[in-house]
Amino acid sequence: MPPDFCLPPDASELIAACAPGDDRNPAPAMPPACAISDVVSSIPEPSRPEDGTVESERPGTGEGVLPAVPDTAARALDVVRADIRRVETAMGRLGENDPSELDGKLELAGLHQEAADVLRQQWMEADVAVMDAEDAGESERLTELIERRDDLRAQANEWAGKAIAVLAELAQNWEGSPRYDEVLYLLAYALEERSRESEDFEQRADLGLQARTVYRELLQSRADSVFAPNAYLAFAEYAFEEGDIAQALEFYERVVAFPDSDVAGYALYKKAWCLYNLQEFERALEAFQGVIEWAAAHPDHPNAEPLGREATNDVVHAYAQVGRPDTAWRFFERVGGEPAAMVERLAGLYESD
Repeated sequence: MPPDFCLPPDASELIAACAPGDDRNPAPAMPPACAISDVVSSIPEPSRPEDGTVESERPGTGEGVLPAVPDTAARALDVVRADIRRVETAMGRLGENDPSELDGKLELAGLHQEAADVLRQQWMEADVAVMDAEDAGESERLTELIERRDDLRAQANEWAGKAIAVLAELAQNWEGSPRYDEVLYLLAYALEERSRESEDFEQRADLGLQARTVYRELLQSRADSVFAPNAYLAFAEYAFEEGDIAQALEFYERVVAFPDSDVAGYALYKKAWCLYNLQEFERALEAFQGVIEWAAAHPDHPNAEPLGREATNDVVHAYAQVGRPDTAWRFFERVGGEPAAMVERLAGLYESD
């Protein structure tokens, strides 16, 4: 991740100022280089395209589970393109300052992103085919496969760029709209996704900076937005990846303060790892237990099962630091794991020390 980001030196100032329901100005003034208008103006106009959990056993990482994202079924690309043409035609019939323009452009941005997702999935499948051909020594097919993969990736980036361009325009022109926070969230998330996928370090850094700038604008303008926990999570994840565990903990706690958020359980899980890394083992043990309880209380959440499973595995690491061997079986039985397997892992941790 890039070394520069748009947070004030004192993260606690932003956290306190952006508390849910707080009507105060939520953050210090953004430095000129990080203004939302600079983000919008720096996004290039995309070229028009021609007619997309890994478990970790490493203590201290908390990388075992990713936060839930909307689960949308992939549609054929030509169907998505037909919908894009339909929306563009409808948009062309709108009069000046028509209030339905915002809804139409948000739908258009979503369709552009859906097209990018379809192509991204094809690109990933093509990348697997390239690796298989390399492993099999099929040099004759390799060039063709690489060209197809690279073309699919370029098309995916073009469609994603169009989505970002539409959202950037909305962020510039619809500040007073009740859906302004939604516009900012979608724009920041799209920039963040492009940042993760970029193979160029400078581009990745720039896109990440732009995403955090937009997330901060969201917190400044709509501190009580339903998207606020996702913005806090973005800052938490960045700080965690940068190794600033204390700051990450503060932001994860801000996410947990929104218990009804879709990312609250994930933030609690990462909070537990922050506490573990800060050697606050008793609090980490409680936090891992909290994740297990959260998963049991939210069985229909898409992350409930993987979060509960990971926390049940990871709680052994925290217990090894503060628990007693003679009470381990009863404790592991109480948290809902498999006591025999967990005691065996605990013994392995004791031996490794």
